[in-house]
Amino acid sequence: MPTHEFSLCGRHVFAFGEKVAAQDRDDLLLSNLLAQLVSDKKQIACSESWRADYLQNLGKLGWVMTEVHNQQAVFDPGQPVELMHLLSAQLLKIVSSPELDTGRALLEVISEPSSFTQAVEAKILLPDVGSAEPTAMEIINRVSLTLIMVTDTKSLHAVNLVFETLEHPASPIVRHSFQPHQLRSDIRVHHSVVSLSNRYSALRAGVIAKLGEKADELIVPWH
Repeated sequence: MPTHEFSLCGRHVFAFGEKVAAQDRDDLLLSNLLAQLVSDKKQIACSESWRADYLQNLGKLGWVMTEVHNQQAVFDPGQPVELMHLLSAQLLKIVSSPELDTGRALLEVISEPSSFTQAVEAKILLPDVGSAEPTAMEIINRVSLTLIMVTDTKSLHAVNLVFETLEHPASPIVRHSFQPHQLRSDIRVHHSVVSLSNRYSALRAGVIAKLGEKADELIVPWH
């Protein structure tokens, strides 16, 4: 059976195949974390604007986007939406083995109770205050889950799923059945195919210095 390694990196979850070298894994995690932190520092409220800024930061750090696809997830509006099923269906559409196997292994890990799952859920559920009606305030929960599947540094697959809901989901979130009438947005799916260019080696020391102790605080491994 393939051996996978998983890491929560800031708000994103990485799944590494068994053939990914330790140095490549560290390069991806550290550069991705720095890109997130730079965008976080700007306090960008809109999730789409934050994502655009984050992708720009990745580009400066040697991440090269070879494909970018944005779409809305399709589901039966008369049936509850479970993220595990939705994500599995999306992965089937956009990736193949070995990335598909790596993605499925990651979904299995974060669908079971564990300290790692708790750490992931603390990052992907973002409470927000919104107002659907001028006179009634509602607590809107934004669910944003980014999975990055790595079997080769020349072809990474990043999948981001984001939506807003009035429900406060039970743990584990990926097993929660969201009621369609509680959703306050479309379920948006972003898929990118990425590589890390060789020029990152010249940036590595600067990235490590900028992160300092934050790397140990914000990167949570799971084997």
